[in-house]
Amino acid sequence: MLIPILLFIAACFLAYSNGANDNFKGVATLFGSKTTSYSRAIWWATATTFIGSVCSIFLAAGLIAKFSGKGLVPDTLVTSPRFCLR
Repeated sequence: MLIPILLFIAACFLAYSNGANDNFKGVATLFGSKTTSYSRAIWWATATTFIGSVCSIFLAAGLIAKFSGKGLVPDTLVTSPRFCLR
């Protein structure tokens, strides 16, 4: 029981570390060119990443509906057990 807990904690730490690194990459030029402060660049990166993730939820739902494959094969064929086994 201890190993799965430790693996979960390690995976969460790795995801947090990787995400923190990727978050700043998008605004590094703003900070590097002294256009904005470090703190403001981090807030800008966090806000735009959050807005992008919310937008992707809605876009993904639309894409799943468009690319579901419905209509490629007749419904009677899809429901037959013989089709599912092949």
